[in-house]
Amino acid sequence: MESTEKVLEIAGLFREVNGMLKQSIGRRFENMGMTMTMPQGILIGILSRNGCKMKISELSQKLNLTDGTVSGIIDRLEKQGLVERSRSEEDKRVVYVSLSPRMEEIHRDFHLKTEGTMKSLLSKATPEEIDQIMNGLNILKRLMHSDLDDG
Repeated sequence: MESTEKVLEIAGLFREVNGMLKQSIGRRFENMGMTMTMPQGILIGILSRNGCKMKISELSQKLNLTDGTVSGIIDRLEKQGLVERSRSEEDKRVVYVSLSPRMEEIHRDFHLKTEGTMKSLLSKATPEEIDQIMNGLNILKRLMHSDLDDG
């Protein structure tokens, strides 16, 4: 086990990078005239990756949040015109959530801009530094994955 000092330094660096990432993402949405919290962004990402409508209960499970909390997140996104709710034709009690056409367009543009930002950022790094970043992130991912498997 590494010294407590190194563990604290790694944790601090992780928090710093995560905070900078949140700021960067938040600024991009602000530039598009929107404010978005991290849970809202994650919900949008889940809907985008699934490419279809999802039940609130499915979103709750993926976000590890209660149905009520997710419903509140959806309310705020719906007011901004970013998601839409629809009822099941077979069972009117079932509510589906999907990205609005506006959000689908914004999301595509957001990913292109994010990719461009990462390319610009990494263009400042040497090939060796890029390899080090990838290696470090892969190690962290592997360690976190094994921790989740043990947990």
